[in-house]
Amino acid sequence: MHPSEFTRILDWDAQIDHLGYEEILGVAPDPSTEDCRAAYHRFAECFHPDMHPAADEQTRRILCRIFQRGAEAYRVLTHGALRARWSFAKSQGHRRLDDLTPPQEVDLTQVLPDLHEQCRSAGAILESKMAAKAFARGDLPGTVEHLARALAYEGGASLELIGCLEALAADK
Repeated sequence: MHPSEFTRILDWDAQIDHLGYEEILGVAPDPSTEDCRAAYHRFAECFHPDMHPAADEQTRRILCRIFQRGAEAYRVLTHGALRARWSFAKSQGHRRLDDLTPPQEVDLTQVLPDLHEQCRSAGAILESKMAAKAFARGDLPGTVEHLARALAYEGGASLELIGCLEALAADK
C-alpha cells in the first residue's frame, strides 16, 4: 500500500465520526437515490477492504469501519422512513442515527384522530389535532407541518409523532 493511500485512510478514520451521511458519501444535502447510488459506488471503490488486498490487519479493520459507515449512509439516504428520521436528527445536530431499524407500518387513519391523547404539552396537543384535521382534508404537507411542530413542542421525544412523520415520508 502506498504511504499516501494509508495516510488518506487514516485521515478518513479520524474524521468519520464527525461527518453526516451526506458528507460521508460526498453528495448534496438532499440527494436523489441515483446520486446516492453513484456516490456509494465511488466510496466503495476507495474504502471496501477487498479493494486493498495488501493492507495489513490494522488497516483492514480501519477500512471495515469506514466502509460500514458508508454503507450506513447509503442505507439511510435511500430508505424513505430512515431518511425522514435522519432529516429530523440532523436538524437536532446529530451526526448519525441511533436506531437504524425501519419503522413499523402506521395506519394514519387509525392513529391520527387520537394522537393528541399521547401528547404531553398543550402546543403538541393542539398541533396534533390540527394535523388530524389536515390529514382528513387530504392536506399531506399541512399534516407534516403540524406533526413537526407537535414534535418540536414535545422536545423531539415522542415516538408516536415520529412514527406518523415517518409513515408520511414513506408514502411519498
